[in-house]
Amino acid sequence: FLALSALGWITAIVAAVLHLVSGLVVVFNSARLVRAGEHIEFAESAELEKLKNLEGTVPNSGIPRPALAPAG
Repeated sequence: FLALSALGWITAIVAAVLHLVSGLVVVFNSARLVRAGEHIEFAESAELEKLKNLEGTVPNSGIPRPALAPAG
């Protein structure tokens, strides 16, 4: 926006307001993403609790991964 103002396409006041608005968009979008992440974490923890109650343990816990066969 400052470049547009320097070229004379918009006034300095409009450039400053647009710069402020774009910064607010970034802040509010990041806050929205943080809130969405809280819901995801809550859903994941609730799903793990269901699995623990059904089977007594989390699936695949304590089971070692199979070794990869050598290439060739």
